[in-house]
Amino acid sequence: MDRKIRVGIIAYELSALRGGPKFSFLVGHVLQQAGFEVAFACVHHNREFLKTKFPFIGDFKIYSAKWTFLKDKLNNLSAFWNHAPAVWKLCREFKPDVVIETGGVITSLFVPLLFGIPALHYCHYPASAYNLDYLNAQPPHKKLYQKLVKMLEMFFAKRAVKIMSNSRFTQRMVNSYWGVDAMVVNPPTDISLFPPKRKENMILCVGFYNPIYHFDGLVEQFRKLGRKNYKLYIVGPTHEQDKERAVTYYNSLKLKFSDSNIHWLANINFSELVDLYGRARFFWHPNWAHFGNVIVESQSAGDITISFGMDSGPGEIIVDGKTGFIVETLDQIREKTEKIIDSSELLRAMGEAASENARRFDVSAFREKLARQILDSV
Repeated sequence: MDRKIRVGIIAYELSALRGGPKFSFLVGHVLQQAGFEVAFACVHHNREFLKTKFPFIGDFKIYSAKWTFLKDKLNNLSAFWNHAPAVWKLCREFKPDVVIETGGVITSLFVPLLFGIPALHYCHYPASAYNLDYLNAQPPHKKLYQKLVKMLEMFFAKRAVKIMSNSRFTQRMVNSYWGVDAMVVNPPTDISLFPPKRKENMILCVGFYNPIYHFDGLVEQFRKLGRKNYKLYIVGPTHEQDKERAVTYYNSLKLKFSDSNIHWLANINFSELVDLYGRARFFWHPNWAHFGNVIVESQSAGDITISFGMDSGPGEIIVDGKTGFIVETLDQIREKTEKIIDSSELLRAMGEAASENARRFDVSAFREKLARQILDSV
């Protein structure tokens, strides 16, 4: 081939500050570095806004939908039909040699498969599996919808050239749920963006303002810790996903917990977040994750990370007892912190080990694996 290989990337949302857009743009960035030509298709985007948050975003060609229909309903099917016009333009105008779906909706591969373009899917988690635990409690029409979505996912999974998973946990889900094999390609983290700084007596938690993160219980554990010389910073967005719920939850937490050493931060800029990562001694993560990029970021910054998720992503990232701890209850988060908080030697050694451990997930390793998969698919 006498020109650069063209890679089309399908991403659902490229207009909000969260992991999905960050991941998709980083994929584009590393593929550019590897010598590929890259363009995106998405439902909607706001590149200028994201440039202020993610310094690696380039001037990619982005095809996006002009109109959407039921974009917040029937999530998998609406993504399918709202994606279609943008992906169609990508395939007709950009003429990619291969397409990668990175937005978590495998049904969006319909158009490139129709054009006969080799299609890859990067799976964060099988979309229809989100409701797996709740299916028995749903009304009949929702059960039928989930079954339809699963059938569509399996149809496309068997026709994709490759399925890549973000973790061994997701790999097991893909194999069990879709009946296909996936190879693990851990998502990239540009660890150069998250350097350790001079450590302060600070505990950091980063997550959505959503009750599933148990922030109220986390604060109770911080109070029980009884360290007046420590500060707790809880950081997250309120302007995306379910905005009304997020704002309500954020305001209720600020009203309920007004301790002078507890700081509630919303919608901060990227440089502020990096600074907090760098100065924190501990990172508390009171939830599981399919992979957990925030876990890699905190480890890169030398934070001793204590997280739920032994059988999911955090359990694959944290080296238990060496770079942090994997726990099952909020009480254990506090107990593990108490175990080492007064040992300057342990704090130093575990922080250094955490930073070194994060190198396993750096961009260079991801770039090499992904480039190999693309070249094998063309």
